[in-house]
Amino acid sequence: MNIGYGYDVHQDDFAGLDCDRIYIDTQKTKRRQLEEMIELGLRPGDTVILRRDAHIPKTMTARAAVEAIAPIRVVESVTEPRKPGPRAALMPTGDTRARLEAIWFNKGYTTRGALERMSDVYGAPVKRMAAYNAFGRRGMRSTGQ
Repeated sequence: MNIGYGYDVHQDDFAGLDCDRIYIDTQKTKRRQLEEMIELGLRPGDTVILRRDAHIPKTMTARAAVEAIAPIRVVESVTEPRKPGPRAALMPTGDTRARLEAIWFNKGYTTRGALERMSDVYGAPVKRMAAYNAFGRRGMRSTGQ
């Protein structure tokens, strides 16, 4: 009998794995379903199917208990490599960068006013966090002033 076990996964993740029973825990500290699987549901001849090897860490005593009764088969899902995220929202170059930085650190503007003026100069909306990431917080130049 194939028994599926997972931590913080959905029941649908075991579709197509021919599991007769599935146990899923949602709390990392209290693995009640894992304990129930070991005490009540696991018999010699069964196979425990994990979606990831980390669902029962090798340091847990429960892993040794499971391996003593039944073999563990890990079916890790094939994930595609991560795609690069979006470009930074604010990437000025040369003279435009110097102008935007001067506006950002100009004490005569409120933050909202500076962002509006920077949007006019840059030609696209400039968000507060993008300005923070590009130039730092207002009033705190990187030169230490």
